[in-house]
Amino acid sequence: MRPVSMAELAERIRNARKAAGISQDVAAQETGLPQPSISAIESGKRSVDSLELARFAELYNKPLHYFLDSSFSDDTKSFGPLLESQHVLDSDRAVLDDFRVFCQDYAELEQLVLGKVNVVQIFEDVPPADTPTNAVAQATHYSSALRNMFGLGIEPLYDVRLFLDSIGIKAIKRKCNTPALTGIYVYSPEYGHCVLVNRSGNRQLDRFSLAHTLCHALLDWHVMKKEENFVLCKNWVGDSLIEYRANVFALNFLMPQDTVEKVWIRIRTKEKPGIFDTIAIARYFGVNYESTLERFVLLGMLTEKEKGSLWNELSDSAGHIDDLMGYAASEVRFSGEELYPDRYIKLCFEALSLGKTTAGRVAKYLGKSIYETNQLLQQMKAEPRRPAAGD
Repeated sequence: MRPVSMAELAERIRNARKAAGISQDVAAQETGLPQPSISAIESGKRSVDSLELARFAELYNKPLHYFLDSSFSDDTKSFGPLLESQHVLDSDRAVLDDFRVFCQDYAELEQLVLGKVNVVQIFEDVPPADTPTNAVAQATHYSSALRNMFGLGIEPLYDVRLFLDSIGIKAIKRKCNTPALTGIYVYSPEYGHCVLVNRSGNRQLDRFSLAHTLCHALLDWHVMKKEENFVLCKNWVGDSLIEYRANVFALNFLMPQDTVEKVWIRIRTKEKPGIFDTIAIARYFGVNYESTLERFVLLGMLTEKEKGSLWNELSDSAGHIDDLMGYAASEVRFSGEELYPDRYIKLCFEALSLGKTTAGRVAKYLGKSIYETNQLLQQMKAEPRRPAAGD
């Protein structure tokens, strides 16, 4: 094993601190080292002794060999640009590191069970949108093409998370505090397409956010630069064409035009959609009210001014109408608490049954104690296969 150089060690200490969401000032307080010493260590200008390194390892929740073993993958590099972004609150750094660890573990499980990491590339060489009209045309075309490719037809797709799961996109939902942030997309050559959706407490909004980030994974991965390999998604906030295209893609993917028009013909009682129509169609497709109004505008059913008026009505009355129509306690309205995708959990137990991992490692993958994991394995009667001689 080749020891890491002083420069490599400095970089790993710096990356570990940033991944943990800890400032140099806090690190100084917790380790008892002066802040200038922390800065000097991280810039490679000062050596670090074994006791200091042990303090860093404990504080940053890293094993010692992460810092000392040259063969240990510095898995912060793919997520380095995101972890260092100034557009994310420091209180979300731990969530982002949890996201990174999830993607690393997911890729590791794919390698153990499938022999390769799934880096799906459905659409290649999609040109960037240069006008809003072009963004709408691309979003409409590719969302329809995706539905046709996977035989989804034109009916509502209620479990977008499961769809992402089925095509190998690594997606989780976690609560973030950064204002207006609805999701994050990261493209990593090592891990593949990685999606984090900010758990909003509203499954309808989360469903739209998943479809929005799906667009980035399908259409934008090939233009990602190593130093800027992520997108911070804010849905309808901002005016960048890349975000606008993702919004329109999500609308088309979740609410195909033919189906919207079919439902509208069935329920319409006047020329323009009203508050009850909006709620009914939002419920039919399982999307949030804002997205439904944006879809009406895109299809020419409402003007921007009419959308604004209807949004004000919804803001004042939608909750009461939800209660009246029996939606208040609806499973669809509120997000579930699933921590990991189905495919990820399935790979955990397949790796165990194939003798490719241990119960302790499965506990780490699932964020459980070894006791909880052993109890679960006993209930499932799942035991690791003993490797045969020569395996």
